[in-house]
Amino acid sequence: MHFDDTVPTRRWAGRWTWVGGALVGLAAIILCWIAAYLREPRYLGRTAGEWFPRWQTANGRGTSTWVLTNEPPEFFPVLVKASRMSDGPTAAVWKIAMETFPDEWLTRFPQPVPAEQVRMQSISLMARGCQRPDFAERVSRGFDELDTDAQKELLHNLGRFRAGVKNTLPLVERQLGSQDPDLRLLAVWALSSSPDLARPHAARLVETLVEIDGKTNALGLRYSMVLGLLFRTAEWSPLDPSVIHGIAHFVNHPQPRIRVDSRLALARLDPLAYPIERYFAQELPRAKPADMEAVSGFFRMAFGRRRPMPEIGPWLALALKAEWDPSVARPPVRDPLGNLKMEILRIVSQYPTVATGAVDAILPLLDSPDAGLRRVSGEALERIGPQAPDSVPRLAAALQAGRMPVSMLRLLVAYGRLPTDVEPLVRRLAAGTSPEGWTADGEVGISRNRGLQSLQELAQTLLARARTNEPAGNGLIQH
Repeated sequence: MHFDDTVPTRRWAGRWTWVGGALVGLAAIILCWIAAYLREPRYLGRTAGEWFPRWQTANGRGTSTWVLTNEPPEFFPVLVKASRMSDGPTAAVWKIAMETFPDEWLTRFPQPVPAEQVRMQSISLMARGCQRPDFAERVSRGFDELDTDAQKELLHNLGRFRAGVKNTLPLVERQLGSQDPDLRLLAVWALSSSPDLARPHAARLVETLVEIDGKTNALGLRYSMVLGLLFRTAEWSPLDPSVIHGIAHFVNHPQPRIRVDSRLALARLDPLAYPIERYFAQELPRAKPADMEAVSGFFRMAFGRRRPMPEIGPWLALALKAEWDPSVARPPVRDPLGNLKMEILRIVSQYPTVATGAVDAILPLLDSPDAGLRRVSGEALERIGPQAPDSVPRLAAALQAGRMPVSMLRLLVAYGRLPTDVEPLVRRLAAGTSPEGWTADGEVGISRNRGLQSLQELAQTLLARARTNEPAGNGLIQH
């Protein structure tokens, strides 16, 4: 019998061939990884992955706390690399772990930093670095190295931080003619952030917005940037008439915020042709509810600025005095103007120092048949504080009628005055009783007893100061 002893040899040879191939493949992968690592851009010897660690411990350590202040252009390639980072398989594994294991277990292990966080931080550092001219010049040359989303975020941050727009002016001007409407809009937004730079470009900025609006819906999707530009136009005077004509194009825009803010911008730029009194007395009472909501959004933006617009006080008074047009069908519960006034008064309560000139417009609202409007009016007056001594008789009359008595008593204490016609009521309240037929608003407390207790304490304070002639607010309590 003949045995073929070559079969095991061939079998082992095949196995060694497979193992050798695997080792060669592994070596090739390692060499490629090393080559890629060596080719990664570095700054101060550290790569993008080292500047922006992808894992953090439970206490937050391990995340990048790098703050760019005065770094040279050599840091830009590292930021470009970081702006391209994406979530690896570890993110999916960590998500499964979060859904599987208890939180107290997971806090013992590092967790991955979302790639989106790394990208946003790197682009933010790019924009801040543009405060330095040589860094801004490197960003302008390397702008095309960024992907489209990173380019848009960079332009957005330039407009948000403002400081680097001047150094990147050629880049921003170039993007005004981009084929991408989002890039064009973001370039308009960035350039409008600086009045000195926007003033000579005002006509082109508004013209670009009109062109974008005629071709795409980009303005409706990014309307907050358009609102910022419309609000800033008052800082660009003197303006070419073409700018005002271009803004007038948006008065009938389908986006409520855009059409309302454009109309209010025209009132600031050309008050003779677009009087604000006509808007609040005639146009607003007949407007759609969405437009009225947009007006409250405008006031919120105007109040929240570091330097509130000088027209905010008179405009606020005009909005609060606006009356519903009876020719328009009235909703069954509350007309939209009532909702608008409530929103404006809530804003006043958040920024009381800006609205001190609107007290005369708020006082009549204490007599509104709408209990909610009375409540926010009293709260707004209370937050503004003792700024209008002539309002004391109106406050006393509101207290006599039971309108927001807690707020009215607090204001009388703050003003330091007690009119004689309301003193009997205050003494009854200080004794823990209320006069017959006197009905207070339901907002005095959770229950009637608790509400009367609050009124009693405030009334006693007011009378005690009257007896001792103690200063309160900006004057003395008077009989």
